[in-house]
Amino acid sequence: GMVALGTGSDGGGSIRIPASLCGLSGLKPETARVPITGRTMPGSGLLSCNGPMGRRAIDTAVALDAVSGPDGRDPLSLPPLDHSLTEAVLTAELPARVIWSPTMGFAKVDAEVLTSCTAAVEALASAGTEVVEIETIFPEDPVTAWLVLWGVARFKAQGHLMGTDGWERLSPSIRPQIDYGATVSGVDHARAHDVCYELNWRLEEAFEQAPLILTPTNAGQPPLLGQDGEIDGEAEVGWVRFTYGINMTRNPAGTVCSGLTSAGTPIGLQIIGRHFAEGEVLAAMAAAEQLIGFDERPPGY
Repeated sequence: GMVALGTGSDGGGSIRIPASLCGLSGLKPETARVPITGRTMPGSGLLSCNGPMGRRAIDTAVALDAVSGPDGRDPLSLPPLDHSLTEAVLTAELPARVIWSPTMGFAKVDAEVLTSCTAAVEALASAGTEVVEIETIFPEDPVTAWLVLWGVARFKAQGHLMGTDGWERLSPSIRPQIDYGATVSGVDHARAHDVCYELNWRLEEAFEQAPLILTPTNAGQPPLLGQDGEIDGEAEVGWVRFTYGINMTRNPAGTVCSGLTSAGTPIGLQIIGRHFAEGEVLAAMAAAEQLIGFDERPPGY
């Protein structure tokens, strides 16, 4: 509740993850929907996109309407949308049909997170949305290929600090990623891009059954500062398994709050859309918000 609106950049989940942990609605738009106008490629390479997060989907839609569109300084920027995202939210109805994939086929999920997200999906079903459950969309965790792309991008952006006084000023969690990026061959980097195409193919196969895919936003509960998140009370480095694969496919994906853990921390429900379908994702986010009825302010605030 400190500010009404925030912006983020998302190379592996850095809009959806913080939005979900703060009980907000955030959207990673289609990659290149919001132009990135620097003289060099962004720090996360082709994984990167910019987007908004707000208290509710309407805030996010208004912000995205204001900042999306082509820019000659970004050679990948997309043509303008032919519709208003704000209007899509204001006229939102419950989605007719969605896919629910509680693990996407590879993720271990914290019991409280899974219970909350399942309850939100069941509420959609009770309200009239047809829910198609698909257990496996990605047969294995895409983290290995994502780390190749991420590590190379980290080495490109911060590798010049190796062997300097600036190296120790970097986060201890970032330094091994830079070290790893320095070891990746060009062929392995190209093969990681092949995996992006494979993941996209699998999403498209799922979208033949429904235009939206619902998953938990995070597999685990949030960490204490400097630690890993937890799945069923055990520290787990992979507590954020659901987001980075969608950076690899470039699809729009948003998060809404499905409820709170027993510790009082917010839980996110991720909504993934077809390519270029930000309006459909935002409309589903708004409908889910209204149905779930999450109070945006904790008791006593």
